[in-house]
Amino acid sequence: MRLVLLTKPPYDYQLDRNIDAVLEGISDIETLADFIAEESSEGDQSFLWEVRSRNLKTHPEVKQRNETFFRQFWGT
Repeated sequence: MRLVLLTKPPYDYQLDRNIDAVLEGISDIETLADFIAEESSEGDQSFLWEVRSRNLKTHPEVKQRNETFFRQFWGT
């Protein structure tokens, strides 16, 4: 399920603790899909986008984590 959040903006460049917090109460992929759909349809996600932007500027390890993940996942 982490794979989904690492590839789905605005969750993709969040700190691990934020991703873990989202996943904490989610037990299966269908519940995660419902959560993402509900969040994007009913809520204002500007906060997540702001945090994502800030993380890219101030937490290079987050960008590195995602780049490493994609390299390993896609084998490039």
